[in-house]
Parts: sequence; C-alpha cells; structure tokens
Amino acid sequence: LGIGADLGAWSDGQRAEAAEWVARYKDVRDIVHHGETHLLNSPDDPTCGVQSIAPDGSRVVVGALHTGRLDGAPLVPGRPDRLRLRGIDPAARYRDEAAGTEYSGAYLRHTGLGFPWTTDHDAELVVLRRL
Repeated sequence: LGIGADLGAWSDGQRAEAAEWVARYKDVRDIVHHGETHLLNSPDDPTCGVQSIAPDGSRVVVGALHTGRLDGAPLVPGRPDRLRLRGIDPAARYRDEAAGTEYSGAYLRHTGLGFPWTTDHDAELVVLRRL
C-alpha cells in the first residue's frame, strides 16, 4: 500500500480518513495477498470487482468499482448493481462486518452483493465473515 501525496498538506480530517483506510487495508492484507482471488465481471461492465477468500474460507474481501455512468445511476432505476461472488460455500452464511447484514452463500453466488452507487460513492470495500 502506498500513498502518493504530500501528507503534510492534508487536513486533520483527510489524515484521519487515510488512517482508517490504512487500518482497514492492514486488516485484510493477508487475505488479499494469500487468499484465492477472483475477478468479478470486467472493467467494461458497469460494476466490476476483485474478490479474495481467506485460505480457511473464514473471510471474503470484495473490492468493487463503479465503471458505468458517471451520474452513479444503475442500469435499472431502483436496483443496485450486483456482483456474484465465486468460490464461497453456498450452504454457509456470511455477515458483512461493517453493515451487519447477513447473506446465504447461495444468495451471494446466484443473486450477488448489491452496490447502490451514487455520484459521490463509486467504490466499496466489503468484508464478509463466514458464520
């Protein structure tokens, strides 16, 4: 992880936000470096991502990017863009560590993880824990 900016020129708020992102990266670094990785969709699709699964299957990290319309609107109004996850146990349950939402593995594989993009929110890092 590298930060290519003049950190001394950042505001206290910017430094605090950067510290949160660095801590988040450190939390998932081993999974991203040593886990099983899958490309989800293509950068040519409106939503694409990279998914990494911990070697023991206990956690899943999804980095998602909105590559579609610049206004953040989904292809179908009212429906979030989705990424179908790969390599997870369809019989297991998973909890989003930040939001607390629970999903079945089958739902994540067949329906997918939803991303309600906006003009101000076009990337997301989701960490799921297998229950």
